[in-house]
Amino acid sequence: MEQAISGGATFYRAAVTSVDTSDGRVTSVDLDDGATVATRAFVNAAGPHLGSVGEMVGVELPVTSEVHAKTALRDYSGHFS
Repeated sequence: MEQAISGGATFYRAAVTSVDTSDGRVTSVDLDDGATVATRAFVNAAGPHLGSVGEMVGVELPVTSEVHAKTALRDYSGHFS
């Protein structure tokens, strides 16, 4: 991230509420903190919510999220070491 910031990138800790486009390109993004960010480049890094952000610009992203349970057991017998 430091390299991106030194190259001029800005990171926001806010949720995207809407994306404005013109001629098929993102022009600005509205955030839940009330800010509007004008931009020529937009990275959808919304994690499990990236599908809903994609829908804001009319793009269907075939992504699903699943919850998995994981268990770790100590191998006292040494069979699987």
